[in-house]
Order: sequence, then C-alpha cells, then structure tokens
Amino acid sequence: MQKNLFTVFFIFSIALGGVSWLLQGTITIASSLSSPVGDMSLKSSASGAKVTNWISQTVDSIGIVGADNSLALDSNDNPHISYYDAARGTLKYDSWNGNEWFLQTVDATHGVGLDTSLALDSNDFPHISYWNGLDGYLKYAYWNGSGWVSHTVDASANVGLYTSLALDSNENPHISYYNTYSGTLKYASWNGSGWVSETVDAVGNVCVYHLSV
Repeated sequence: MQKNLFTVFFIFSIALGGVSWLLQGTITIASSLSSPVGDMSLKSSASGAKVTNWISQTVDSIGIVGADNSLALDSNDNPHISYYDAARGTLKYDSWNGNEWFLQTVDATHGVGLDTSLALDSNDFPHISYWNGLDGYLKYAYWNGSGWVSHTVDASANVGLYTSLALDSNENPHISYYNTYSGTLKYASWNGSGWVSETVDAVGNVCVYHLSV
C-alpha cells in the first residue's frame, strides 16, 4: 500500500515542574490516507529541564482517540488529560496516579466531547468544558468525588466550540466559547445556583480558534 509523507510544523507551550516551555519543530508522518492522520492514539510525554530526552507513553490506544485534548497537572505534578474518542463519539478522561493510567468515560452521549478544556480544583478533581456536536450545545462536566455530573451550559443554536475553562477562587467555572451561528465570542459562568451567559464581542466574525479564559 502506498504511503504519503506529510511534514507537520508544530509549536506549543507546556508546564513542567512549575516552568513553562515553548517548543517547536517538525514531524514527518507516513500515512496511507490523503491527510496527515498518522498514529491515532493519545500519547503523553514528559522531560527534564532541558527538554532533550522525552519519555513517551501510550495513554489510550482503543479506537481513534486523543483529539481535542487538554492537559493539567495536579498538586503532585501528575498529568490529567481530557480528550475526544472519535470512534465512539464520547468524552474521555485519563489520569496518572503515580503508577498507572486510570481511564474514564465522562459523557457517553454520542457526538459529544470535542473542543475540551480541563481544569483541576483544590481537591485535584477535574472540571471539563466541551462541545456537544450532535445538538450544537456547550456542556460542562465535573467529578464530585464519587461520580461525574454534567450540565448543559448554553443550548442556543450552534454554540460551544473552542471552549476554554478556568475556575475562580470559589472554584466556580468560567467558560469562553464560540457561537458559530452568529460568529460571536461568548462567555458563561456559574454563579452558585445557575449559569449566566453573555455575548462578549459581536462585531464581525470573531474569535475563531485560540480562545483562552
């Protein structure tokens, strides 16, 4: 079978042991497909201060997984990852406990889990914002210590792409996201009893990709 070669340029930032690094380079991928899909498994890497010797692990290789991933480190510097399972159309979450990876399906509703953003609270419990691609809604899920609780944050038409999540000092979630129907930037926050959503910028077609809150 003929394979096509794709050279992909990457640039991204990571945090290791409290130090932020900006990494860039190229990867050459051999694929029998017409686009640079390459290895469709989710991997995690860590390195020393000079970022020279990478330690790579396969976190989840069941099906087509790892898209739209988001990474956070807990109070022990262990990695936690949210990501999309394209084969099943679900939101998944993996955490490293120091010895092994612990995999969970956060939302098994088909067609959800794209554009994830992950944050950890003071108990190292995960909070995830993500897009319900089936209905075009913004969703949010968190671990309460015994199970996952999910909310529909904004059920307006075609909202919830490119989410970015942050927790405030009271550990209430704040989410920025894109409204594809109107081409506007939106923001939602939990006030302790309900979600409050507002349009931040409605001038032109704004904020595609690259959102951060």
